Amino acid sequence: MQLTKTYPDICFGPEWTEEYIEQNIDRTQNAVISSNSEQFQISEDFKREYLELQPDILEFMKEYDINQQRRHLDSLRDDNTILNKVEEELEAAGTWTNEFIKEDASSENADFNHWEELEKQWEKLDNTDFFPFSMSNDSASEVYEFQQTNPMKDLPNALEEGKKRLKMGDLPSAVLCFEAAVQQEENNPEAWYLLGRAQAENEQDPFAIPALRRCLDLDPMNGAALMALAICYTNECQQRQACIMLKEWLLKNEKYKHLVAESSEKLEQHPGSPSILLDNALRREVQQLYIQAARMNPHVEIDPDVQCGLGVLLTLMSEYEKAADCFQAALGVRPEDPGLWNRWGATLANGQRSAEAIDAYRRALELSPGFIRARYNLGISCINLGAHAQAAEHLLIALNQQASGKDTEGKTVSFEANMSRTIWSTLRLVVALMDKVHLIESVENRNLQKLNEEFGIVWNPHA
Repeated sequence: MQLTKTYPDICFGPEWTEEYIEQNIDRTQNAVISSNSEQFQISEDFKREYLELQPDILEFMKEYDINQQRRHLDSLRDDNTILNKVEEELEAAGTWTNEFIKEDASSENADFNHWEELEKQWEKLDNTDFFPFSMSNDSASEVYEFQQTNPMKDLPNALEEGKKRLKMGDLPSAVLCFEAAVQQEENNPEAWYLLGRAQAENEQDPFAIPALRRCLDLDPMNGAALMALAICYTNECQQRQACIMLKEWLLKNEKYKHLVAESSEKLEQHPGSPSILLDNALRREVQQLYIQAARMNPHVEIDPDVQCGLGVLLTLMSEYEKAADCFQAALGVRPEDPGLWNRWGATLANGQRSAEAIDAYRRALELSPGFIRARYNLGISCINLGAHAQAAEHLLIALNQQASGKDTEGKTVSFEANMSRTIWSTLRLVVALMDKVHLIESVENRNLQKLNEEFGIVWNPHA
């Protein structure tokens, strides 16, 4: 697939921070005030959606830094337009603050009281033994939910066809092929793993998680699935689960299992449980295990999987500089791995090394043009630096890729059910920030054709 554009592909580096919305509040307010009542409601919805979206902004790595949260708190407290019911928004977003908030909707001063309580809890958290953490809504189902309509359902060689589609970068078709494969052969761990991998690359972690878990039920020794699941849990802010998966990866690896005593934190003991604290004891234990594993390998024989695991762990700890070094070391061994380039880019972005992050995302896309997650991250980068038109372009590319695929006869078909809610929510934010209020309805209705026309994009799925 190829996208033809009417203007050059221009984009800049990402530094997606909580302060971004503060910088754009005045422009958003003006757009809302100038609209009619219906548009006003839509704009309010987009701002609520933004709050829900915040934990999902930089894919692969999503970490809440305490000081960043406090600065974000201060900026939002001053804006009554966006947060007239902030406690409800935070609860909807599934952030960790809902552990400390009690609803008091009947009180006119409820918001202020909640903010004061949050300040106290942040101060308390800074001085406790708990590692900074996030709460996550239960976004991943225990059982994989299949597409209701699947043109690949009766394909006799669905698994092999899915591998071909995955290699071609046709993620929507690959997902449907792998869904057909696991329905035809439900106890095939390879098919479940590839389904989870494809969904993760397709910006659909809530679908990837149950697929990867099913793979591990069938093949507990599958190291690739364990590492992929650790990354998905990181994306979904389930930090303790991510840490447990990293430990399980060492335990199930013949080369490193001697480093780990039989873990009491088994996968089956934590079946997808969200909102779990990552305490320092577990974090320190796994950190030391990975450092020992890394030291087992001479400098000339770096194990990229160990470096990747250590990079994920350091990201959970907000040690972005060290994490970036780990991913860079892994890339020295596997320079053609687009997933590693994307992870390195996201880590650099979280560490505010914007220009380098852009280069990493672009390299990921050079290696895998259909890598939707990397494309989404690139769009976020543009939003942060105010390149809103370019951000919309990248987001629309991702959505067009998700919505298009080929059936068993090679004909282009629409797979709109595969489109990511996160990407649509981000596009709605971009449209509002551009003061294009007239396009919000098109975003709400998922009218890709209209949006493509507006931004001068010609989608050619046959190219």
